[in-house]
Amino acid sequence: MSFALSTRSLPQITRPAFRYFGGKWLLGPWIWSYFPDHDCYVEPFGGAFSVGLQKPPAANDIYNDLHQAGVNFFQVLQQQPDSLLEAIAQSPRTAAEFQCCLQPCDQPLEWARRYYLYCQLAYIGGGGRWSHGLSSSRLQASSSWDVGHLTAIADRIQTVQFLNLDAFNCIQIYDSPSTLFYCDPPYPHSARGSKDKRHQNPVTPRRQYRHEMTDEDHRQLAEILHGIQGRAIISGYACLLYEELYSDWKRVEQKAFTTSGVKRVECLWLSPEPPQIVQVKLSPKPFSLTQKISAIPEAYTRK
Repeated sequence: MSFALSTRSLPQITRPAFRYFGGKWLLGPWIWSYFPDHDCYVEPFGGAFSVGLQKPPAANDIYNDLHQAGVNFFQVLQQQPDSLLEAIAQSPRTAAEFQCCLQPCDQPLEWARRYYLYCQLAYIGGGGRWSHGLSSSRLQASSSWDVGHLTAIADRIQTVQFLNLDAFNCIQIYDSPSTLFYCDPPYPHSARGSKDKRHQNPVTPRRQYRHEMTDEDHRQLAEILHGIQGRAIISGYACLLYEELYSDWKRVEQKAFTTSGVKRVECLWLSPEPPQIVQVKLSPKPFSLTQKISAIPEAYTRK
């Protein structure tokens, strides 16, 4: 494979930017090994950008997520890396500080600091809604935190564009024949390992993801991806819904572990190559009257 790469020399990134529910850091190299050639790389469901941070940069890299806190974190890390790292280093590592991080904030730098601490200390990290309370074991380990990996990430994302759009709009805006979309949406409810059915409660549904997707949303996503000019790869678990929606796409599998250590089989659905457009080069020679007459079938020249 080949990409339209940036010529910058980048340091190696050894860890994800922050802990994130459903993040793909460990699966990243396997995932991007299936990426076709592209000039523009888009993650409509950006999350922690775990795959994008590990792959070689494209000419244009686009991160998009509906969750404003994640977008703000990356924008601040991109524009004020030293200030953010210093703020994180000076942060108290206490239960009271964790509660402070749950409060809204309108200052981008402080918001980014709080979001990072929240992701690192919450039971399941960022991006989720269930079990998002303080993890006592992570609080105890926080005194030995090393945020040096954020320096390498800050350098990597200098050319990345960060957006806070609806994923469907993002796909339609950035679609082109040379665009690759890597989609890691919230998994369909039928594919999840949790036996908890409280998400079906019509009054107070229990959300696993901060921004959930219904089966109808997944159908709309599939319809959009089937109509794009570029290529797409979607992550998920095998389920009847995806068998229906992506039956014409190639599926590859890899054994993986969930956040809770449960074995699962991660799947990628790869969109087919678009049909090749054959260009016919016409002869530059003029078509003479004699040629035109001789080309007429005999049946049409009889009197």
